[in-house]
Amino acid sequence: MARKIAWAAVTALWAWSAGADDLPRWNIVAGESSLAFVAEQAGAKFRGRFEMFDADVRFDASRLSDSRATVVIDMASATTFESERDGILRGEGWFEVERFATARFEADRIEGNGDGFKTVGRLVLRDVSHPVEFEFDVTEDRNSRRLDGRARLDRIALGLGLGEWEDPAWIGADVIV
Repeated sequence: MARKIAWAAVTALWAWSAGADDLPRWNIVAGESSLAFVAEQAGAKFRGRFEMFDADVRFDASRLSDSRATVVIDMASATTFESERDGILRGEGWFEVERFATARFEADRIEGNGDGFKTVGRLVLRDVSHPVEFEFDVTEDRNSRRLDGRARLDRIALGLGLGEWEDPAWIGADVIV
């Protein structure tokens, strides 16, 4: 049974505009959106985030089969607010940002999931595609829509932090994004 990386939280506030194919296109509101993660080092949890990412989300709850999402993440923008750890994270065996500047998530399908939604898609990280399920909720008011989501990932299954970092006793296998 594969280990699961901790739940990851994504919060994005989107402004609505009509797309060419008549699905609502959600535009990310940069100052009010985040792509964050939680991991564990030496038994203590730490938080981080990707400061730069972009998304093309076309979502309509009444047209799930037509809905789609793509998120592109600038991997060099990862920060855990600790410079030594950030340098390791961007380097060899981890994100390798010099060779792989971005990661990409693309939804293959979006479906209802209880009170919320689930997208099944692919995360392309360091040029390797990994299946990922991403659960999310949508809230709306007059001027905006908010998407709050989470995914379970396994850093070892993603090929991150192998070799000297592979032992999950030092760096946990579970990561929340």
